Amino acid sequence: MGNMTPFDIKTRRSGAARPAPGAALLCAALIFLAGPGPALAQFSGGFSLAGGAVYDSGLEDFAGGITLDTVTAGGPYVYVVGGSSSGAACGHLAIKYDSGGLLLSSAGFTVGGYNADLGVMREGITRDSSGNIYELFTSSTPAGTDIAILRYDKDLVFLSSAVFDGGYDDFGAALAADGAGNVYLAGASSYGGSLAKYGPGLVFLSSATLDDYSASGNAVALDAAGDVYVTGQAAGSDLFIARFGPGLLFKSSATLAAGGYAEGRGIQAGPSGSIYVTGASGSDLLLVRYSSGLVFLSSTVFDSGGSDWGNSLAIDTAGVLHVAGGAGLDGALLRYGPDLAFISSSAFSSGRFPAAIALDGLGGAYVAGSMYNGSDLDLRTIKYVLAAPSPAPAPAAPVFTGPAFRVYNFPNPFRPGEKTVTISADGGTSWPPGARTVRGTVIKYHLPAGSSGRVKFVIYGLAGEKVRALDEGYRTGGAPYYAEWDGRNEKGAACAAGVYFLAAYLGGARLGKPHKLTLLR
Repeated sequence: MGNMTPFDIKTRRSGAARPAPGAALLCAALIFLAGPGPALAQFSGGFSLAGGAVYDSGLEDFAGGITLDTVTAGGPYVYVVGGSSSGAACGHLAIKYDSGGLLLSSAGFTVGGYNADLGVMREGITRDSSGNIYELFTSSTPAGTDIAILRYDKDLVFLSSAVFDGGYDDFGAALAADGAGNVYLAGASSYGGSLAKYGPGLVFLSSATLDDYSASGNAVALDAAGDVYVTGQAAGSDLFIARFGPGLLFKSSATLAAGGYAEGRGIQAGPSGSIYVTGASGSDLLLVRYSSGLVFLSSTVFDSGGSDWGNSLAIDTAGVLHVAGGAGLDGALLRYGPDLAFISSSAFSSGRFPAAIALDGLGGAYVAGSMYNGSDLDLRTIKYVLAAPSPAPAPAAPVFTGPAFRVYNFPNPFRPGEKTVTISADGGTSWPPGARTVRGTVIKYHLPAGSSGRVKFVIYGLAGEKVRALDEGYRTGGAPYYAEWDGRNEKGAACAAGVYFLAAYLGGARLGKPHKLTLLR
């Protein structure tokens, strides 16, 4: 997949990244034309309809984020933030739907000023343990851009606000809240990525600067221990991930280079403690798994043949990952197991662009995004009913006599270096049973029954480049065989950590689908 290196980060409780004091309506830093929420006529549809719950202002409408209230009786209640742009000014709005997609309340305002439509595309939302809703957006004035956070009660009645002004151009991207009522902001500025912490009532507490002028913080999440994780893009077009303590004291970081371009756009902590990041690698959707200490564990990509990317992810109590993103000209909803094993995918209709996803814990996935209606974009919130994951396949019989080719490797993921593995007494003909010392990973394979010929494995990188060929010689079907890859290329050089694919050939003919190998360093 690429190289992982530390990322330079500075943590501070005051200084360049310090936000300006919040005002009742932020009028000191931005130009706000406060007004009532959108007209009822601009809302239509519902979650029982294929097109979902629709907001159409008649302009270009965009979704920024989604969160659910699954605790209050009568729920789940769905909160969505987004905006509308006319080019000269933009409107921001927060929407509350009931469990059927019926509008319950909304809050909106117009932002005027220089290049104000920047704010439409940079929206975030989170909900604290008291049920308060926080909306993040970016707006621009002739003096520059700033990040604003608005705090509402559960019915979207305005409570308070704060402005993050680092003295440069600042851009907000995401919010997360902890159980104590603290809110964490991720974004970027002219001097690098930004991370800030606010206490209850949006009182500024501390901030950290991702000390790289090309860095941007795109997403933020918290784990069960209260540690804060932020992901985005670093200099050199690499994905970065950083870990902080609850007070934003830096703990660890890593960058990931993949195919010349990689970016993290969504991040979540899984129930087992793993940290998952989705985004893009080149033209593919990327999904990466780290330990809580940011040790790289595994990764996978989704390639529809077009331009693919992941925007947001949510994780259910079983650890199943649900990724909302793009697949060519369509939107996509993808599902993966905790080990990044692919489960299923669904494509949305052409012209639909999902921005965020949330789960209700009852088998429902809610996706907020934009959809082209023939003349402009609508903000749509759609509910999908999820099917239960397919059960894991039963282990293969000791002696394979089936009609298909099978291959797997162990350990996977693996680290190069000497290790002892146990070869089972299953009728294998290439290695004797018992303990065996290997330097990489063991490849176990079964040829189709009744087949024979020369077997060759070719290992490819993510970009399709040939890495290594393993010539197994003449083999016949009916019993398992073993091979080994030590994590090196044809020249004997160590390969970089990442995902590789193993293609098998019998007599020059391709056998089955490529098998994924994950190399750690």
